Amino acid sequence: MRSLKSDRVFLDEKGTPPHEDSLRKPWVAAVKAMGISPAPTIRDLRHVWKTNAVRSGMDFEIRETILGHATGIAGAYGVKSDQDLICAIDAMKFNLGKTEIRLARKAR
Repeated sequence: MRSLKSDRVFLDEKGTPPHEDSLRKPWVAAVKAMGISPAPTIRDLRHVWKTNAVRSGMDFEIRETILGHATGIAGAYGVKSDQDLICAIDAMKFNLGKTEIRLARKAR
């Protein structure tokens, strides 16, 4: 088994996580092409995902680990298995009603 430099899901050819800005240009282009105004950010997308994870009843520790807010899937009640992670992702629902996004705007 190959040793990875990271516990991240998405890695480049060298086994390192891609730079967080690698999605910025494609995201901006996609939002512009859809004509969405004001334009949501990738962070806004994370908030929508987290809202749906909460509404789907996803375990707190698994949800926070997926979002990168934890160093591993372990908590007060023990370690979560890979199967726990897979089941939590499979149980996600996205038809749980409208999700309001409050976009933060920089002061001009």
